[in-house]
Amino acid sequence: MKIKSYIKLSAYILEHWLPRKKNEIKASTYTRYEGLCVRITEYLGEELLSELTPADVYYFYDELRECKRLDSRFIPTKECVHILKSRYTRPEIVNKAGVGMGTADSLRAGKKVKSQTAEKIAKMIGMPVESLFTQQSGKLSPQTIVHYHRLLYSIIKDAMFDELIQDNIMLRVRPPKLDEAAEARYLEADEAKELMRLLDSYGAYPYAAILKLIMFTGMRRGEACGLEWQDIDFEHGSLSIRRTSNYLPANGVYTDTPKTRQGRRTIAFGTAVAKLLDLHRERQNKQRAEYGSGWIETGRLFTTDDGRPINPTSVTKYFHRFVERHGLPDCCVHSLRHTNASLLIAANTPITTIAGRLGHSDPSITLRIYSHQLSAENRKAGKAIEGIFE
Repeated sequence: MKIKSYIKLSAYILEHWLPRKKNEIKASTYTRYEGLCVRITEYLGEELLSELTPADVYYFYDELRECKRLDSRFIPTKECVHILKSRYTRPEIVNKAGVGMGTADSLRAGKKVKSQTAEKIAKMIGMPVESLFTQQSGKLSPQTIVHYHRLLYSIIKDAMFDELIQDNIMLRVRPPKLDEAAEARYLEADEAKELMRLLDSYGAYPYAAILKLIMFTGMRRGEACGLEWQDIDFEHGSLSIRRTSNYLPANGVYTDTPKTRQGRRTIAFGTAVAKLLDLHRERQNKQRAEYGSGWIETGRLFTTDDGRPINPTSVTKYFHRFVERHGLPDCCVHSLRHTNASLLIAANTPITTIAGRLGHSDPSITLRIYSHQLSAENRKAGKAIEGIFE
């Protein structure tokens, strides 16, 4: 279908750009783009592509800085927690409200939940949401605004390739500045050691093994969840990343290809990882025997109790609770990947080797993400060379 020369940004995005991208990118990426496009079309959608200016984009960024997150969280009131504990058992909350056991625990502990969960609980109890929950809506993070910038750059660039505009005005728009808090979060060496010790002592199966493997290898969460036993080469001490395991509400848990071509890679490991995998295999074999004919064979390393591929989001939820329970520094599962990279940098590992292990498409990406750690090592090098001549 021919695109009209004078077209509004919203029409271009919704009628042409998004439908095209749906066939070009992964489902999880498309869902993220679709969500970001909501605000882009809301604030800039009425502008003609040919008349969009850097000033319009800067206005959009200013508005984003004042925006609240779309995914507001709801905190149960004391009355709500009391009702859930006194009137319902955990299984009753799960069955009557249609939520998971982990969510039921979070509710009874007074922790924040999504709006859909709050609505389900309110319906189950028979009271208005506002009587049972306090809405919490934080502002967008600087990193999120950078995501908007990168997406808008891609959209305008494609419009230029479609010959709807002469140039990409985003080349004249300065990217939103990230503050120090938005840099890659990672654990210091002593914090990483303490986390590993706690996972050994208190970590639950199979989450402790997943988290330790991510720390040792620097792989992504979805890559770890997508591993199969056929990917492990115990003889040569290596594992191969061939697939990822992802989750979307519309799709459930599904298998996909790695993020980039370089994402298909082989990561070498030592005796500690070999021992970790051996112990995990023993535990899984025992569980398989206990389930007998009820076990669903998938060949995956990390599974649910009956052998099905584990939901990657459950790893994130488990780690969040584990960090809170043990008073660890604020971090997420992806922080373990950053920790792996920062420790390798501190060990003077060549940046090309680190990029290869992480699956980055170009070492420049590694340099950009870990510039803070590299600067620290650069300062150490400066002092070291001076020490040689003293």
